[in-house]
Amino acid sequence: LHGSIEMAKSGVTTMVDMYLYEESAADAVKEIGLRGIMTQNIIKYPTADGEDAQAKIDLAVEFIENYKDDELITPGFGPHAPHTVNTEDLEK
Repeated sequence: LHGSIEMAKSGVTTMVDMYLYEESAADAVKEIGLRGIMTQNIIKYPTADGEDAQAKIDLAVEFIENYKDDELITPGFGPHAPHTVNTEDLEK
């Protein structure tokens, strides 16, 4: 939320984010009234929001479903990097 406030004060109207907890980040962006292109992080390593890439793909699908018709948030998949997501997971 703090970052969204700083962006709005600086004149930013649209931002892009790819990481963990995108639902919370999207809610903060919307609360301030910014537009956001928000993508759920896909990575093969365990993180706070999932044990493997499939768990994160599942989160991304849910996130996209929840925000697909939102006026301020454009949801999507956010593959982390070539060395942290294998080809098999990218093909899913």
